[in-house]
Amino acid sequence: MSAAAGLMALAVLAVLPALAVAGVVLGVQAALFGHISGRWLRRRVREPRFWGAGVLLLIAGWFTAAEIAVPGTGLVASAYAVTARS
Repeated sequence: MSAAAGLMALAVLAVLPALAVAGVVLGVQAALFGHISGRWLRRRVREPRFWGAGVLLLIAGWFTAAEIAVPGTGLVASAYAVTARS
C-alpha cells in the first residue's frame, strides 16, 4: 500500500463517521420535531419528518443491510416533492 492510498483511507475513515453523526443528529431532529437546522435545507425540504426518517434509514443502511437504504432514499426524495397538508 502506497503512502497516498494510506492517507486516502485515513481521510475516508475520518470523514464517514463525522457524516454519520451529523446525519443522525439532523435526522432525529427532523423526524421528532419536524424542524431542520440550516437555512439551505429548510428552503428545499418541504416535509422534514419524511426527510428525517429517510436520513436515519440511509445511515442505518450504511452499517447494516443495503435493503434498509432503499426506502430511506425514497423518503428523502419524497420529502423534497411532497407538500404538507394542513
